[in-house]
Amino acid sequence: MKKKKSSIKYIMKEVLIFFIFIVIVGIFNILGYFVSEPSLISIVGILNKSIIWLFLALVLFYFGKVFRRLSFPYNLPWPLIDGVAWVFLIKLMFDAISVAEIFIGSKVKLDSVYFVIFENVNVIVSSIVFLLVIIIGYIVLISNINKGDKKV
Repeated sequence: MKKKKSSIKYIMKEVLIFFIFIVIVGIFNILGYFVSEPSLISIVGILNKSIIWLFLALVLFYFGKVFRRLSFPYNLPWPLIDGVAWVFLIKLMFDAISVAEIFIGSKVKLDSVYFVIFENVNVIVSSIVFLLVIIIGYIVLISNINKGDKKV
């Protein structure tokens, strides 16, 4: 029988991950004042934008975990919440890819064809992952209900 983590340990882990990310962003912000490298300033700007996406993803994953622990029918929102959280996480990953492009040195301008294709891929990947998470989540819910286990 597997032991479930307590809610307090889970909250502390999520808060720790978020604070580690904030410390890293803070270090980059401080570095940005002392080093006037344009690529570093771009990285700091992207990291500052990513704080919101990471925070929203962590909050949604937490609420998804809370709903998942409830019994049927109260756990029905769980796949939807996790699907939205994954969309925010994918947005964060695409922001990280744009940071990697700065390090590589490719010049992607906002009006270029490559940026438009990149944004379309972001929307397509986010949509596919959102649908997959919802479908798999409800399959897990239905299979556990059929087994007689009302908790996932």
